[in-house]
Amino acid sequence: NKISSVYNLKVKDIEAAIAYKDINTARRHIAALKTLAKWHLRNGHPALHIELEKLILPKGKSRIPKAKEAKEFIEIREQAKELTRQGNRRGIWLGLMLNCGLRISEIQTAVPGADWVQVRGKGDKERRIPCPPWLVKAMIDSPGSGRKGYIKKRQIIDRELRKLGHTHFHSLRHTYATILLHRGMLLDEIQKLLGHSSISTTQIYAQTKLPEGVNEL
Repeated sequence: NKISSVYNLKVKDIEAAIAYKDINTARRHIAALKTLAKWHLRNGHPALHIELEKLILPKGKSRIPKAKEAKEFIEIREQAKELTRQGNRRGIWLGLMLNCGLRISEIQTAVPGADWVQVRGKGDKERRIPCPPWLVKAMIDSPGSGRKGYIKKRQIIDRELRKLGHTHFHSLRHTYATILLHRGMLLDEIQKLLGHSSISTTQIYAQTKLPEGVNEL
């Protein structure tokens, strides 16, 4: 059957299958195989895990994060504020991604505090992020769960925000991190705010900050 066929893959078969694929696509496919191999390993079947350990992949392509310009940041922030004044939960969603750097999937775990919001991110890890007063108030004044609440799964948030003309929601998180870096916050502090397990993930934002005075030199 299909599962046993995958389990019996050899490293040469895997290398042949990914030979002409985009490197980032290949890395995603290998990550999925490794997850399956761990499941087999726990059940006493190590063959696929052993084959994958023989595989050597080059590093993925490095991309500069696509952040919004400062003007766009202000426009979206003001739109989010206006929506919250109207009691529209879509303003909360925009604010949490733009002003707190949340992943869209983390919104369904967001709980407001005094001047912060607490969320549960990847690896089921909880963290607290400073949150502007207007956004905290909107969350407290709005129902959390329930049909009209702001606590919704990413599919619903995605669909509703697209009706406002927004796409590429992860760029809001990129904008949050980029602005903080350009205004002097250290990478390790940004790492904690974003919930990155490794500083190497946060370092992609360093590519957006250019050394000063180069043109004069």
